[in-house]
Amino acid sequence: VRLVSYNVRGSVGIDGQLAPDRIVDEILSSEPDIVVVQEAARGWPIHGTMDLVSYVQRELEMDFVYVAAADGQFGNAVFSKLPMTEIDRGLLPKDGSQERAFTILQFDVGGSPVYIAGTHLHPRSAVQVDALLEAVDGLSPLVVAGDMNIAPGDPEVALFTDTGLIDVVGATGDECRTTSAEPTSSCDRPDWVFITPDLEIEELRIGTGGASDHLAIHVTLQPSP
Repeated sequence: VRLVSYNVRGSVGIDGQLAPDRIVDEILSSEPDIVVVQEAARGWPIHGTMDLVSYVQRELEMDFVYVAAADGQFGNAVFSKLPMTEIDRGLLPKDGSQERAFTILQFDVGGSPVYIAGTHLHPRSAVQVDALLEAVDGLSPLVVAGDMNIAPGDPEVALFTDTGLIDVVGATGDECRTTSAEPTSSCDRPDWVFITPDLEIEELRIGTGGASDHLAIHVTLQPSP
């Protein structure tokens, strides 16, 4: 399974320009099966009032599930070439000025189920991490992906890894490889993909460019033998 997790910031690049084609180009660079997107705009004026979800869906030619977060025009989306069934969604405990949400989907991968949870958390929010982990408890094989707004070394990371989840970036090299297009520290990595041990990492890379203020995580996974 080829997966991309990407905070697209409504397709506003670091140059301040609205350019959804750059988001699509970054996503398509790994020909993914599944795309987990945060900050997906659906009409917000600051994002040019465009419906980014519909634009991306048309360009990728994938089905999608959209989950509102801050409001009905701003949230998270999951796009897929594979058959998928949504099994849960909801708002996370409020911890800050903006509502945060999650969705959990089941995918048919060669006749076997794989579960993927997509989310965007408030910075350093242990209460939201706990709620998300409660929602995915018992699901396997599982991928948890999104903008977690935490950095390596933060205690909230241990909330994930203490359950047995594996950080795919840390497992394949330097855990401080940034996912920020404009990093403000030597270990600026707000974006994470965690997997259960019954999945193996075949390939991983961090995207490039300034289509968003975040960089995409591209990862190819396969079931453990």
